[in-house]
Amino acid sequence: MTVEQILLFGCIFFAFALVSRKIQGTIVTAPILFTAAGYIAGQTVMSLERETFGESALHTIAELTLVLVLAADASRISLKSLYRHRSVPIRLLGLSLPATIGLGALVGLAVFEEIS
Repeated sequence: MTVEQILLFGCIFFAFALVSRKIQGTIVTAPILFTAAGYIAGQTVMSLERETFGESALHTIAELTLVLVLAADASRISLKSLYRHRSVPIRLLGLSLPATIGLGALVGLAVFEEIS
């Protein structure tokens, strides 16, 4: 990852920090903004550096973006409300997530027969 790419990522994060309070409560969310910024950066700035922009840098940027989006969402959780309604996340993480992973694996095996 080059210095220019790190600076671009920092500028995008700083821009989000400037507008995050103003867009709170609107239909625009952090994932939407980061996706749009990534698309615009990919089509403009990063397209000039396609030969130097490797897959590992893309992977690092995707991981950092995921960390920031999850941290932004987690910072808005009311712990009292979460404790009061704890059955919902327990069901989602304990039942729905494993069922989704299992069904996804079965569908993947059926669609991609060459995978063992």
